[in-house]
Parts: sequence; C-alpha cells; structure tokens
Amino acid sequence: MASDIHIALVNGTAADFSLAQDLCSRFSNLTVLCYRSKVCDRSIFANARFLCAEYLFEDGYEEVCVTDIDAVVVGKVSRLFPKATSNEDVFLKIQRPIRFPWYYAMGGFVYLRNGENARRLLRLFACYISSMYAMDRSSYWYSDQSALFVSLLWGSISFVRLGNASFADFWHQVGASKVGVSEGKRKLQQFS
Repeated sequence: MASDIHIALVNGTAADFSLAQDLCSRFSNLTVLCYRSKVCDRSIFANARFLCAEYLFEDGYEEVCVTDIDAVVVGKVSRLFPKATSNEDVFLKIQRPIRFPWYYAMGGFVYLRNGENARRLLRLFACYISSMYAMDRSSYWYSDQSALFVSLLWGSISFVRLGNASFADFWHQVGASKVGVSEGKRKLQQFS
C-alpha cells in the first residue's frame, strides 16, 4: 500500500483552503479534510489524530505516524524504524524524569505498527479520552499526552523509546532519514 498523508484542516482561512486544494491537485497521495467547527479547544483535534489511527489499521494500513502538524520528516519514515521483533509496534518519545503525567509520553511524534500493543494502546487511549470529554472542563490541553501516559501504564504496553530529546524537542535519525518535533526556530536549526 502506498504511503498516504491525511491532514485535517480546522477553521482555516480562505488562503488555507486554497493551499490545500492546490496541494491535493499536485500530490495524489494527499488527502485534506476541511472543517468548520464551533469548538475552540484545539485539544479535541490533537486527540482525534490518535482516535483515527485505529480506523486506519482497520482499513489495512500497516504503519501509522501520529504527528504534530509541524513535525518535520526527511527521507523515508520506514527507514527510521527497522523491523526487529514482532512485539515492537509502539515507538514514542518518553520524557524523564517525569514531573507531570502529561509530560511523560510526548504526543508530537508517535509511530505505530499494526500489532497487538499498538491496538491496545489506541483502545485504552479512546476510553480515556471519552471519559475526559464526558466531564465539563474549561480546557483539555495536554489530554492526549495524559491519555498516552495512562494507556501505557494501565495497559502494560511495551514500547521503544525514541531519540535524544529535551522537554518538547525531539529528534530521531537513522542514516539520511530523520524526524523532528520542536518549538519555533529550533526545528529549522536542526535541519540546516
């Protein structure tokens, strides 16, 4: 199956929608879904990216990268995660020492293979997020990372720890392929 890229554009401007239309006409493996939403809390969409991953597995995808919108990927992602053992299907950045649960498992780049660990992680994640949204809260920011922390803990999920990282910055490289998630100008510095 070809590598596909799916982007959800929420509450974009006319220029954003025009750019999405232009990109889709140039790249056959790109899908952009454009929505308008009254919901202002960005975390709903940060969580939805994980909820969609299980459906992609059901549709036959063997690998799914869940990333922040501003993650930078150079080269082939599959080269970053060579197949080793059958139970290695969850790859993410872990922040130690943990001071808060939402800083333990960083949600900026999570690589999943269609395996039992990954599916269990996604099911637990969905349960946690469903219960969070049942509560009346003013903000759900960091709930994706809290859900990852709780899911890893409750589900006894084995995972592969990625990269050399500090706080929100994360870099992982194998040969010429690399991925980076960072804040602001630091991302560009890593790839120059």
